[in-house]
Amino acid sequence: MSTDDKGQDSENQLRELRAWCVNSGHVIFREYVEHESGRKGGDRRKQFAALFEDAAKRKFDCVLFWALDRF
Repeated sequence: MSTDDKGQDSENQLRELRAWCVNSGHVIFREYVEHESGRKGGDRRKQFAALFEDAAKRKFDCVLFWALDRF
């Protein structure tokens, strides 16, 4: 998410992504919610790093994100 003042509340995004998973028959392994700006260094984006660590371990098959600029 970016900023709350632009309607980009992470809970609103998660609610819709969860509903899509349920309707599509997908099982959610884990939710990676990053509150740091993408402009910050990787050392400050712990959830983003965890996503890639789990991907390397093949803990899930795909990543679902709200919009490409949110990834």
